[in-house]
Amino acid sequence: MRKSKLLSFAAFTLIFSLLISCSSDPKPTPTVNPPVIANFLAAPDPVDPGANVTFTVDVTAGTNDLAAVDPVTLDLTNIGGSATQAMSFVAGLTTAGQTSSWTFTFAIPQGNTLGLTPGDYSVTVTASDNLGTPKTGIDTIADLTINNLAPVLNVTNQLAPLNAPYTITAEVVEPNSLADVASVTIDLTTVGGSATQQMYDDGTNGDVTPDDGTFSIEYTVTSSTGVYNLGVVVTDQGTLTDTDTIVLTVVNIVYVGPARAITTIQAGIDAASTGESVIVDDATYTGAGNVNLQFNGKDIILSSANGAANCIIDCQGSSTTIVRAFYFSGTAETNAAIIDGFTIENGYVDGTAPSGANGGAIYLSTSSPTFKNCLIRNNTSTSQAGAVFANASSAVFENCVIDSNAINATSTSFGAGFRIEGSSNITLTDCVISNNSNTTTAWALGGGMYSMGAVTLTNCFIFGNSTNSTGSVESYGGGLNFEGSSSNATLNNCTITGNQSITSGGSSYGGGGLFIYWGSTTINNSIIYGNTSDVPGNEFWINNSVNNTVTLNYCDFDNSANDVVDPGSRMTANNCINSDPLLVTGPNGDYYLEHNGVGGGAADSPCINAGSDTAANLGLDTYTTRVDGVVDSGRVDIGAHYTP
Repeated sequence: MRKSKLLSFAAFTLIFSLLISCSSDPKPTPTVNPPVIANFLAAPDPVDPGANVTFTVDVTAGTNDLAAVDPVTLDLTNIGGSATQAMSFVAGLTTAGQTSSWTFTFAIPQGNTLGLTPGDYSVTVTASDNLGTPKTGIDTIADLTINNLAPVLNVTNQLAPLNAPYTITAEVVEPNSLADVASVTIDLTTVGGSATQQMYDDGTNGDVTPDDGTFSIEYTVTSSTGVYNLGVVVTDQGTLTDTDTIVLTVVNIVYVGPARAITTIQAGIDAASTGESVIVDDATYTGAGNVNLQFNGKDIILSSANGAANCIIDCQGSSTTIVRAFYFSGTAETNAAIIDGFTIENGYVDGTAPSGANGGAIYLSTSSPTFKNCLIRNNTSTSQAGAVFANASSAVFENCVIDSNAINATSTSFGAGFRIEGSSNITLTDCVISNNSNTTTAWALGGGMYSMGAVTLTNCFIFGNSTNSTGSVESYGGGLNFEGSSSNATLNNCTITGNQSITSGGSSYGGGGLFIYWGSTTINNSIIYGNTSDVPGNEFWINNSVNNTVTLNYCDFDNSANDVVDPGSRMTANNCINSDPLLVTGPNGDYYLEHNGVGGGAADSPCINAGSDTAANLGLDTYTTRVDGVVDSGRVDIGAHYTP
């Protein structure tokens, strides 16, 4: 029996050892299958430059997967996108053996620098999981086709000198890529040149910047002055074309400058005929021949060579030197007479000046020139219009600054910036009327402007202007003053702020921002806020007259106590707001709108997207109210806009 028990113990030990040995063997590793990709598609295919293409794919997770399929990515580098663009989950299950759907929509790049040449492009999709070493499934669309679209020509009418080199330019917009442009040619036969003259975008032959889409050719017209039509053709690599015509006006150009044969501006004007140009070199021009300038009825273009900062008409006027810069009296110039790019400063007129103390810088009577890109500053009158006087005039002011002009008077005074008579119709666009002061011991009427006529201000800033009666009489209309039976004022997207009306002894009137006595006034999409008066009427003083109508549409104005004086309820306000516009300082001035904290504030301006129409429809979609320069889009912002 004892021997039998020993054998049983040995057998037990053997069996136990075998069990231990078996339990120490590694388990077999299950096969991990990569995700399987199916139905990888792009639609539409083919696709136009600038259009959206949507990629879709179905992904089935590996049968032994314990982790979800994620991410699913696209390699879009061949078509201008990211190498690891994540797709979005749409439907299904991402776990083992299950199928899920994924999508991503991509805008095909377009344009001269970003666009793609026409042809076939490959796009790869990768589906991954994260069980241990990532397992991937890959598929490729080999032939996503980018269509070829025709190039587009954008040309402008151009002014060229006779017998002097001139660079003719044409802009090309190529939806695919500038590399797809085969040629740009211009027909110069009407001016004595080739019918198929090549134009260049390589920095040669008059071209300034290579590969910017502006094609150029330097050419000298020697035939005669006149107007010539020059046909332009652009052809791409696929033989698609576009055509347009440049209207080239060839004129005599008169050059003025200290080192030129003609050294004074008036002599240059006298040497030019209607339709011709006078170009003035950089310098400061003073004295006889450079002041009291007259066009004598000729519609010529007087322009500086390099802008107002570099070309200055300094009148050097004073109480003993009575002089202004421009004197147009009864000479019937039209808007085609242009003064472009000058600083006009230090004019001074009193009652002894031609036509009296009207217009320290510019006098206009029965004359309607256009002033562009001018700075009109530090001019003085002793009675009316420190800067500009207009009678029977339809003058135009574009992108001009009227700043720090003054009236210093002892009698009733009108408009330190502008005085506009009832027979006039003046247009100001993209202008600034600022820091003009009307000071007198009598009645002070209008700091920035006094108008009895028709005036339209579009996208203008009016700030820092003042009226000040130092006698015991009245002062009103620190910013703008409209009155008279012919007064008809329209303001579009203007900002009127920081103007003041100061009265010493008087008490009847105010109107720190606007004084409106008589006529028709319509104000659209504008800010009237933060103006002051030392009598009621900080923003508005509106006379109680049956002949006075004031309409505000989509404006922001302060209607707090003492801000609006309107005893006859002549104002109608449609879709207006009455909140602080939250104006902030930016790169070009102090009257941007606070946007999402960009200007340093915590809240958005209530004027954002609060206007009457879209910025595009109002021509403001290339302008900005934002400190960061992002242009206005969608519904227009209330108030004046800056250039980015």
